[in-house]
Amino acid sequence: MTGEAPCKLCYVIKPLCDSHVVPNFAAKIIKKDSPTGYFRMAGEPNVPKQSFPSFKMLCKDCEDKFGRLEHTFRNVIYVPYLERPNLPTEEQKRALFVKYGSWFRDYALSLAWRTAICHLDFKDLDTEKPYVADVVRKAASQWRSYLKGASIHPGKSQSRIWLIDLSMAEAIKDCGAAQHNWKLSSGFFAYLLRGCDFTVVYTTSESEIGVFTKLPGAIFWTTIIPSRIENESGFDIREKGTIDLLKHSFDNKLLEFLNSRVEEGMKLLDSGMSSVQREKMNERIKKAIGATPEKFEQAIDIRLKDLQLSLDDVTQVHEESPSVE
Repeated sequence: MTGEAPCKLCYVIKPLCDSHVVPNFAAKIIKKDSPTGYFRMAGEPNVPKQSFPSFKMLCKDCEDKFGRLEHTFRNVIYVPYLERPNLPTEEQKRALFVKYGSWFRDYALSLAWRTAICHLDFKDLDTEKPYVADVVRKAASQWRSYLKGASIHPGKSQSRIWLIDLSMAEAIKDCGAAQHNWKLSSGFFAYLLRGCDFTVVYTTSESEIGVFTKLPGAIFWTTIIPSRIENESGFDIREKGTIDLLKHSFDNKLLEFLNSRVEEGMKLLDSGMSSVQREKMNERIKKAIGATPEKFEQAIDIRLKDLQLSLDDVTQVHEESPSVE
């Protein structure tokens, strides 16, 4: 923490923390299974990373408040989903019906709020899309009032989550490109399982606006316009309820959006990475394969779900799986 400024949440002038939009436990997950221990951001492909971008956003009290929500989500939903058995017994299946309280909605809104504030205050949304920025600012103000405890309801926005693992790959293929004559991009499943991302989403007509935040294996979407998602894919996050960690579906509109994010990220990586950095990256991967063969096997499992790539392709692109920012 350095310097004092108004906290974006409570507005009190205090020293501000280096706050992350995507939680840093996601970076630890990526590094744990990476052959090199690094990952690369699509916007900075020549700089190997070990943590996500941070922003002077929150005071320590507000950072700790969000941290408690993050801790609960990680331990109650995220880790049990990622570590569930491939063939659960009936007793294990019952344990994967998880009850949740208002903390789940609060966590989803905290991600949406941080993503919105990042694009409003630290990026150029006002200049690029003034109407979208105005709509997002009004929604973020409602979310802020709710998250800091000044109002009892967060507004009309709806938050939804999709959980993803390798076992869902074939179902996603069947639901998506095969039915609609568009091809999944190279790196699609690596992005779903390993990539992190956050952005304000809007259609060309600006008639649909929402906020998207992605962790490895988890997608959060919070609506602004319209206020409701009309399909039944994913899982609605309500004030309280039960989530079945074994049942999730995808719709083609979401898959097409995700595919476009992969294409954008891979183009940035391919065009922006220097030949020197690419050579260094490949050399690190070759060394890491001998030292940590189990991590390399995990990398192959993910990449083979994409395109059945050759061994050389797999070694080259694993560290490049884009975290679009």
